[in-house]
Parts: sequence; structure tokens; C-alpha cells
Amino acid sequence: MAVSSSLFASVLLCLLVVSTAFASSNVGHYRLIDPATNKTCLIFNALVSFSKVNVSGNALIAGNITPPEDTRDVFGNCSSPVGDKFEESSITLEDNNATAPVVRSAVTFNFRLNKTAQMWSIQDILVTLEFAAGDMMLVADLSGTTDKYGANANGTYQCTTGSSWNLKADGVSNGMVTVKNFTAQPFDVTGDALSKDVTMCDGDKTPSTSNVVPIAVGAALCGLVLIVLVAYIIGRSRHQRAHKGYQSV
Repeated sequence: MAVSSSLFASVLLCLLVVSTAFASSNVGHYRLIDPATNKTCLIFNALVSFSKVNVSGNALIAGNITPPEDTRDVFGNCSSPVGDKFEESSITLEDNNATAPVVRSAVTFNFRLNKTAQMWSIQDILVTLEFAAGDMMLVADLSGTTDKYGANANGTYQCTTGSSWNLKADGVSNGMVTVKNFTAQPFDVTGDALSKDVTMCDGDKTPSTSNVVPIAVGAALCGLVLIVLVAYIIGRSRHQRAHKGYQSV
């Protein structure tokens, strides 16, 4: 009975080790609800971090904008017309549990839909860092790249491998923002699910090796555990049979 329990526990441990390789920590999953219709108007999933931000005296800071657990810290705007040719929507995530010296951090994604081209793209990304002495507003430098980060009007954009952009404050480069495990559909959401019309970033179009190494290591460790356990069971079984033989003699 004890051996069977050990084998079962080992199998569970192996499954846990391998499945952990697929887990994406600190990824926020959010939906904006249109108060007029009470239906989902925007779906957004992402892990956002900033790095190499110069606060003062050449002190560089970095950190994650932890996905808020309180939905009151997530807000934005559903699609609204801008002239005759465009529509815009946005979502803001606030992190009130930031790591010192940051008191509060927030990131805002603004999206724009070109109704003529029937394509949407990220218009800009704003990172706000609040300190005891004041705030710092940083803007991601998306110049010449926004068309690469979007999808069809009613489609989903996906980039799990991640993208990084330089941040600027008052036109001066200051740090970087990185967005990973990114999935968004800011327009024409049907029901409460992402569209199956998915546009992937270049990194997602090629097989990713990011999960291969941990999965391989986990599988190898599991195999080693099982081999040792099976060898132990066989050895113990032989010992018990031999012991019984001695007793009968």
C-alpha cells in the first residue's frame, strides 16, 4: 500500500512539474463591459513590465505592473467614433502594490480602428509611475511600428513571446516597456470570447523554444524518479521473495 502511494505521489509530482512549464504567472485577464448594453466590448490579457527607468541621480529601476485583483483598478473606454474614419478604445491597469520606490504604477493601452482599412492597431502605450515626490509619465515609442501590432477589425492580436519598446519622457528616451503573453480584441467582440480570426506576431509564428527546456528538464527528472522508484520496488519484491524462501527452508 505504501509503495502504491509513493508511486501515485511521484506521478502527481511529475505532472505538476511538467504542467508548471506551461503556466504564465502574473498574466492579467480582463474584460471591459459596455454599460449601455451590459456586454463585453474589449478583451485584454497581458503581462507588462518596465526596466532601466532613470528616476534621479542615475538610479535605474525596474519592475512588473502586477495585474490588479480588484476590478476597480481596471477601467477604460469602449469603442467610440473619432471622425468618420476611426474608432478608439482603451484600457488602463493600475498597480497599487508597486515595489519601492514606486508607490503606484499604471499602464494604458490605446487602440485605434481604421474603418476604411478594417484594421485596428495599438495607437500608444502609456506608463505612469508614481513616487512620493511626484509622478512620471512615460510613452512607448511606437513610431513606424503600430501597424505591426494589430489585427482585422473584428479579430484578435496575439503575441505570447513578447515585444519591447523604448520609453520616452518629454521626448527623451528613458527605459523600456515589455509586454508578454499579450492577447487583445478591443473592437467588435461577439459574446464573451476572443475571435478565432487571430493575427500573430512574428515571434509566435515560429515554434517557441521558451517552454522546451523546462519541459525537457521536468520530463527527465520525472523519468529518473520513476526509474529509481521502479528499481526500488523490484529490489524490495525480490528481497521479500528470498526472505520467504529462507523461512520455508
